[in-house]
Amino acid sequence: MLVDLIKLDIIQERIKEMIFKKQRGIDTIRDLVVPFIEMLGYDLNKDVKINFSTDYRFNDDGGIDFVLHDTRDSQVLTVEAKIFDTSLRRFEGIGNREYNSKLKTSYRILTDGRYCFLFKDSLFDGLVDDNHYYRIDLLDVSEQDIEELSKLTKRKIV
Repeated sequence: MLVDLIKLDIIQERIKEMIFKKQRGIDTIRDLVVPFIEMLGYDLNKDVKINFSTDYRFNDDGGIDFVLHDTRDSQVLTVEAKIFDTSLRRFEGIGNREYNSKLKTSYRILTDGRYCFLFKDSLFDGLVDDNHYYRIDLLDVSEQDIEELSKLTKRKIV
């Protein structure tokens, strides 16, 4: 499956609207992160578990975590969401060891709704690397960005 470019257009319009407004964590989740997960082909009702259970667990900074599952109910990807316009660099190594040591996922996305840092388990040791291997600005998406995101779509990753 390819990245849903129509959903990407919607996300880009929402980002433009949010740039000048103060955002709450739930706004980022609802308006940007949920459509982003859907853009990758995951069904929120079937493929996504919100932070290991059906309960929302807000992090200290107002973020929330999603665990995406494939058709065999194997955990394949985590999405860690932060409030819109948060500096993601300060969260780069945080979460990789903590969450992925429990989850054993091969991929992680850290996002504030606009920027996405992509992480992977390059050593195949069940732990996602501390440093991202790719960064995407959803307002300025290149063909290479689409190619990288396509690798994380539901069809590709399973």
